[in-house]
Amino acid sequence: MPGGWVWILVLGIGVAAALGAIVFITRLRTLAHRVGSFECALRTSATSGWASGIAHYAVDRLVWYRVISVNLGPSASWPRARLVITSWERRMSADGPTDIVEAHCRVDEREFVLAMHRAAFSGLTSWLEATPPGDRLSQVL
Repeated sequence: MPGGWVWILVLGIGVAAALGAIVFITRLRTLAHRVGSFECALRTSATSGWASGIAHYAVDRLVWYRVISVNLGPSASWPRARLVITSWERRMSADGPTDIVEAHCRVDEREFVLAMHRAAFSGLTSWLEATPPGDRLSQVL
């Protein structure tokens, strides 16, 4: 049957797309439903754009997963003991302040900004302030 391979190719592409969508949705649901996870956008420099992600509190570090990524592991990780929030501000809109907080952070010499809901920011600052004594460089300035 001439052209039969075209249908096989189309079917193969459809199956691959469906499997990709299933993996993406499963990964996103798994990350979002972990205890200690919250929506968090990351900007690594003043000239770069925001990347959507999900942050997760690990025992000794904050890990961040990019929402759209082929990498199943974290895209960034910051040690709790060296993570410093140097400043923070509420994001403004035309109607006034929003519920989003931008936290300007530093780990060693690397600076970056995390954006999250105000409740998640309260959780982050509490988690940093609860660092065990002796492990502590982390702070909120």
